[in-house]
Amino acid sequence: MRTWITPGRLAGLSALAAAGLGLAMLTYGQGEPPTDEPSAESTARDADKQSIDSPLAAVYFAQQAFSANIKLAGPLVGIGTDRDWACGTCHGHGAQGAENVPRLAGQPAGYITKQLHDYASGRRQNDNMRYIAQGLSAEEMAALGQFYSSMNTSSTASPRLNGDLERGRELALQGDWNLDVPACFTCHGSSAWGVGQGFPALAGQHPSYLYTQLAGWEAGRRSNSPGRLMHSVASALSDDDMRSVADFMATLPAPPARQSTRLETPAPERLTTSAQADSQGGSDEHE
Repeated sequence: MRTWITPGRLAGLSALAAAGLGLAMLTYGQGEPPTDEPSAESTARDADKQSIDSPLAAVYFAQQAFSANIKLAGPLVGIGTDRDWACGTCHGHGAQGAENVPRLAGQPAGYITKQLHDYASGRRQNDNMRYIAQGLSAEEMAALGQFYSSMNTSSTASPRLNGDLERGRELALQGDWNLDVPACFTCHGSSAWGVGQGFPALAGQHPSYLYTQLAGWEAGRRSNSPGRLMHSVASALSDDDMRSVADFMATLPAPPARQSTRLETPAPERLTTSAQADSQGGSDEHE
């Protein structure tokens, strides 16, 4: 029996497991909260330094989002203003997205905020989004994460890529062990509504956007996921498989609005230091 667990994927899953363990411990409030969090006046450029390739980066940015002043998001998304480059101009005033513009409503706040930091730093490539993100402060990015996470908008997506929906369902629910591809639902949740702060919702997303992202992962044009997990998955899929799974996700109900839950999570660099200290001390808790 073949297995999709390769050394690279095992390392990635180990990192994610460590992230989950760390999140569970930190969420339940063990230990003192960090005392050197970024100041309220920190800029997006300063905060970009924290957008490292860590499974906990999105959790850290969620903490920033839940503490943000959501009123900062109003003018940015285009509510009651005629501001150029307002988010709603492209993503829609319900954040429902369209074609190759992603749906944002109901996505995890930490995921949205991290993507904005990654656009600003160039870790995620898109000229338009980089221009926009570089004009945002860290506080504005966090406010946008909270704003869009709390939106409840029905799906406007539908299959458009002539994909095989049954094949898409198979990949989503079961994966394909002959290709070493795990089920999408394994990481993105049993409803594909996303898991935690790091795994985005796929249900109700527009197939053109999902297909473009899969092709980007496969070609190396997108590379900002921890452990390069998505690169491994996308590289094993054919073009037809990408179209099939993208079309299938468009048939699913979109994720509902998310509840804000305060987290006490140190900045990623502090967690990295802690993990290294554990390793040097011979701990086997993360094996």
